[in-house]
Amino acid sequence: MSSSPTGNQRPSAQAPASESTSGAGAPATTSGTVVTANAEPLAARHPATFADPEDQKRVEADNARILALRGYKTTATDTLLWQLACRAEGGFVLDSSPSSPWGRRRNLGFDIEENNVDVVFEPFHFFFYGSLQDPGQIRRVCGLDASALPPDALQPATIRGWRVKMWGPFPALVPADADAEVRGVVWKCEAGAHVSRLCFYETDNYRLEFVDIKKDDGEVIKDGRTFVHAGDAAHLEEGSFDLAQWRNGRTLSLF
Repeated sequence: MSSSPTGNQRPSAQAPASESTSGAGAPATTSGTVVTANAEPLAARHPATFADPEDQKRVEADNARILALRGYKTTATDTLLWQLACRAEGGFVLDSSPSSPWGRRRNLGFDIEENNVDVVFEPFHFFFYGSLQDPGQIRRVCGLDASALPPDALQPATIRGWRVKMWGPFPALVPADADAEVRGVVWKCEAGAHVSRLCFYETDNYRLEFVDIKKDDGEVIKDGRTFVHAGDAAHLEEGSFDLAQWRNGRTLSLF
């Protein structure tokens, strides 16, 4: 295990970012709010803590983007949107399916029917370039069996505008020139629970970001997601990730 800005957290086998928006995908939309790509780390905040209406709109958009990055679309606004963003940041699965008001409050923090709010998870594609290129690792992290991850579930792909540096033995994406390219695999995420488990695996030193993903067959997937580094750039070094070498030394992993 390598040293890190937060010594009690394991370096992840995925990705970073700095202060540029290079490589980010097109804006995503949720709750009627345009959510623009933003390389700055986000934190859920209550609009009422800001007096300026423009600041309130910006905070509302940030809260919506926190949900959109995790695949959630909602009609919630203001306090309810903030509550959902807080729970999403905390790793909760925003499951609105329970039939009882108690079950919905447990998952969402409030009863969506009483508040006339919809919360929906929309499947999306992940780009992986570190240990999660390994199908077995995805199964372990997401709690999937072999039938849920057939051989063609992972397909070769690239993203542009990023490059890889190393955080100890783990790769980390940093913004780069527009023509820079990183190779990896693309995988379709079908459940909010998988997003929560992947975020836990990646630790707080990584965060989600929108990216456009190009498969080797030429198809371009807009508004995919990947994990980018959110830690101290001073801890990153030049280097590259070797998947075969990682497989041989997988005792470094938490999973």
